Amino acid sequence: MYLQRFGLRSLPFRLSPDSAFVFPSSSHAAALDTLRSMLLGPGGITLVTGPAGVGKTTLIDRMLLDIPPSTAVARLNQGLPTAIALLQGLLMQFGYAPFHLTRAELGSALHTFLAERERMGEPTLVIVDEAQRLDGQALIELLQATNPYSSRLHLVLVGNGELAERMDGAAMTPIQTAIRTRITLTPLRPDEVPRYLQHRLDTAGASGKPVFDAAAVDMLTRVTAGLPKFLN
Repeated sequence: MYLQRFGLRSLPFRLSPDSAFVFPSSSHAAALDTLRSMLLGPGGITLVTGPAGVGKTTLIDRMLLDIPPSTAVARLNQGLPTAIALLQGLLMQFGYAPFHLTRAELGSALHTFLAERERMGEPTLVIVDEAQRLDGQALIELLQATNPYSSRLHLVLVGNGELAERMDGAAMTPIQTAIRTRITLTPLRPDEVPRYLQHRLDTAGASGKPVFDAAAVDMLTRVTAGLPKFLN
């Protein structure tokens, strides 16, 4: 009934991330360009931070559509609580069966895999979403095992402002020079909210037909502070 009433093919405001609905706001377009450039450059750490609901996961989904097929990709969509769980999750995505390995063996196996990729000149992309959930030791062991100074490894840590603060802390001093890129996503500007809403509607089949009047847009802008998740 909802789709038929507005002439839509699909629901335009679902909460689950969908790269097909990425809206090129000034912040998101610049961030996507930066991520694309990052993949073409030398390895290192990229921080993607921003408030909850700003669209970090959707941005990563869109970036993954552009990576070359030779890139080995491991992505953890939620920060895992321990170093062992984190290393196991990464190795599983690289084709290992890691559950019989000790903590030291897990780190060694991951380091060996990445070193072989480096020797072959093939890029590797490791993405950890909600990285602020990692405890300090897990984060340090991840950085040690992946060797963030590798020229072919791109380690993308995605999280809220807490992640940026932790990476700038004294405990991370030894690896801070490996942080090549910092991306901070910001909410939509008030003038971008109506275009965002129409973009979602048009992607779902509205073909330019307006649905929200000016008063509704003003109200949505005010109560959501321009955060895409809250708008959805």
